Amino acid sequence: MIKQSLRVAVPVLAAGLLAGCQMFTTTTDGVSKVAYSLTDMTSSTSPDSRSASAFVNTRYAAIRTEAAQGGGEHIDSLATLLNEPDRAGFARWMKDNYATLFSGSAGPQDLLKRIEDRRHAG
Repeated sequence: MIKQSLRVAVPVLAAGLLAGCQMFTTTTDGVSKVAYSLTDMTSSTSPDSRSASAFVNTRYAAIRTEAAQGGGEHIDSLATLLNEPDRAGFARWMKDNYATLFSGSAGPQDLLKRIEDRRHAG
């Protein structure tokens, strides 16, 4: 009698545990998909201004040096963060407009504002 009860109980218990795992996996997958969707939506609808701002704040000196030289990895990265399609053209523009962009500059935030005002002015 006990053997027969165990034969029934073990498969039922195993099925219950597996169903519980499946339910947990499904819930976790659902939460992950929602979180990914929200992140994707936020990324695609928000400008990269926060990323650009953080980047310029931490790399201002290198950006200034590379702008004077007409390019470099920091200028390339900044162009990407600002959604500039032509990184080489952006680097040339930074060099050509160096004096306007950096003279009397109060720092990183002033630089981003000047780029925005002048780059898309015309």
